[in-house]
Amino acid sequence: MKITRRQFHTGAGSCLALTALSCAGCDRLAAGWPTTHPADDNTPSDLATAPFLIGPLSHYAQAGLYKNFRRQGVWIVSDGRKLIVLSAVCTHLQCLVKWDPAAHEFACPCHHSHFKLDGTPLPHQKADSPLERCRLTLVKTPTGPQVQVDPTFTFTDDELGDEFGKPGAYLSL
Repeated sequence: MKITRRQFHTGAGSCLALTALSCAGCDRLAAGWPTTHPADDNTPSDLATAPFLIGPLSHYAQAGLYKNFRRQGVWIVSDGRKLIVLSAVCTHLQCLVKWDPAAHEFACPCHHSHFKLDGTPLPHQKADSPLERCRLTLVKTPTGPQVQVDPTFTFTDDELGDEFGKPGAYLSL
């Protein structure tokens, strides 16, 4: 059974799950928060728990990785045609992934899973699911339309269908 960190904190099984994680040698997850890589200087308290604005859609017209909001626990990726926002939480054991510019991929410091720029795991990794995508919407503001990221609503790629193609999983540029 795969649970998210949000689900970890809810329900009567939290104490049992906490004990099981500690006994399994995963005490870094015992607090229920993703772990971080020391060089990232990113603490779990920085992770966004509510929707936030990332600017106008036009700011992301150039293809590439935008690191401006990594402290909130997301990575912004544009291919020049569409914009996606990836959760920085690894789908294996919920650690925070970091960007490895030399390899041009995301890397999980806990169990060394690696992901492509679009969040897809590389073959033969402990993480076998892509990084989740956060919901994106355009909202009206006094200064014009802005992209809003909702890290509390994510899309997953599963056997039941292509959630990454659903409205809100990306914005067309």
